[in-house]
Amino acid sequence: MDLWAMVDRGPRRYWKTFGRRIDLDGRHSWLRAPVLTEVDGVVEDNWLRAEAERVDGRIEDNPEAGLLADIRTLGGASASRSTIAFWHHSSRLSLRPISFAPEKLSTTDV
Repeated sequence: MDLWAMVDRGPRRYWKTFGRRIDLDGRHSWLRAPVLTEVDGVVEDNWLRAEAERVDGRIEDNPEAGLLADIRTLGGASASRSTIAFWHHSSRLSLRPISFAPEKLSTTDV
């Protein structure tokens, strides 16, 4: 068995033992993850419009837009300049995909 699969078993067993069921179609719907809309596509932003429609949201195609119009919405009036810039201008950011799962994990890596 792959070592990474063995490492993954621990948290899964924990949550199956001590976790609780959630209702993804009701009270806990905010936990639902975005879903790829094209079968053989690449996960980029192709799920955003469908998700916005599902939650009665909207997409603003403004390159200066941010996740929040005003940081005070979060009670963060005293946040650092970089934190405020992130929330107010997140559309400027370029995100690169990374992987946290190692290609091969050997017992010497643990």
